[in-house]
Amino acid sequence: MRANGGSGSDGQGSIDMVLQPVPPLGPLQVYFAWPHFGIDETRHTLDAEPFAAAADQVTTLWPLTEPAPDGIDFNDRRTAELGVPGGGWFAAALEKQKPPPRDPNAPRRINFALTSDPPEK
Repeated sequence: MRANGGSGSDGQGSIDMVLQPVPPLGPLQVYFAWPHFGIDETRHTLDAEPFAAAADQVTTLWPLTEPAPDGIDFNDRRTAELGVPGGGWFAAALEKQKPPPRDPNAPRRINFALTSDPPEK
């Protein structure tokens, strides 16, 4: 099972999940835990039959294909021309940006860090 989007507000939240592959018929054990909020490991048993029945109703809209290369050069670390007006907060923030360092173990990954200045008094 993997997350497929979600939403939340004011102490509530929901996550859409994708179940793949479809489980075999019979009892399906789902385990969850959230120790930070005092929720110990918990097991919930579901009947897998509704999942199998729903899988029979799936309509494939597009066949699975290998994605085409999008032409993005992940090794190009230049800052794009953004047309930021000079003298303001955005100009100062843009000035502080530096190209992220390359990770020699994962050259396609971009490393970054967010920083903030203390509020002005």
